[in-house]
Amino acid sequence: ALGMIDTGTTAMVDISQVSHTPEHSDACVRALQESGIRAVYAYHRGAGPAAQYPQDIKRLQRTYFSSKDQLLTLALTANLNANVFTLAREVDVPVVQHLVGNDLSPQLLDLGRAGLLRPGDEYIHCLGINDAAWRLIKDTGGHVSICAPIDMAMGHGLPAIQEALDHGFRPSLSSDHGVAIAQDFFSVMRSTYTLQRLLVLQRARKGESNLPPLLTCRDMLEFATIDGARCANLDSKVGTLTPGKEADIVMLRTD
Repeated sequence: ALGMIDTGTTAMVDISQVSHTPEHSDACVRALQESGIRAVYAYHRGAGPAAQYPQDIKRLQRTYFSSKDQLLTLALTANLNANVFTLAREVDVPVVQHLVGNDLSPQLLDLGRAGLLRPGDEYIHCLGINDAAWRLIKDTGGHVSICAPIDMAMGHGLPAIQEALDHGFRPSLSSDHGVAIAQDFFSVMRSTYTLQRLLVLQRARKGESNLPPLLTCRDMLEFATIDGARCANLDSKVGTLTPGKEADIVMLRTD
């Protein structure tokens, strides 16, 4: 969280995968509180016999998230698990779902047929899904977040930036983590921008016509601000400099 603030990122979705015990979860929430960042704490699994995922979300919600008017909000990360999606619906929090695999469409479509997908759910990476799954995310009001640099660096697959645009999404951008890539948002924006241009311009060199438009700098700034806020279900509070919002202002040195 402090690293995010240091590079100018003032709000994030934090997918914590270290809830080995309830005390670990408490420490994660306290760290976000103490940092001062605005965050969605997306509660996720841990390892070992003392882990209480996913049912401990009820205690976390009661203890730390009884008020909606605070810097921290709550979500539940699921692994295409119907029971976890059902629990998220029960406690009325959005689902944050990684989609990284070879063919995840059947599992996602099953969740859709069960009526478990809701507006405001977030789908990250979006690798290994077909057109039907993309349409399902769109039709159920889901949001998409693209992790272009980490997908390339760690070999998850070709980042799905053009697929997201082709299916009518204005995606947010994610770093995933700072272990393998530079986590600052200008690096994330630039890598996504240059990749999308490469994909489209390569198609042009091969003689294709009716190509999608090239992304602009304004597009990238929107992905990093208002579209990120929308993906985190925070766009009523942050994401644009609008009267009545609580948006942070990041000043950039031009020298």
